[in-house]
Amino acid sequence: MDIQKMNAVIGNVERELGNSLISTDVWKITDGESIAGYNSQPMACALFNQITDYVNEALEEGQYSKLEKY
Repeated sequence: MDIQKMNAVIGNVERELGNSLISTDVWKITDGESIAGYNSQPMACALFNQITDYVNEALEEGQYSKLEKY
């Protein structure tokens, strides 16, 4: 993974959205750690990661497709 490219993407988002961007993060799904962000919120990354895991488990138990990259 190219973190410099991720930071460039975050920079583009920041320029495009200006003052309307409050916070954004890109994180690893293995541990919920933020790898790039603007006004990064590590606790939110961990929480969203847990929610995604929970939804994936519920989908799997209900015999539905996983979220995968979505």
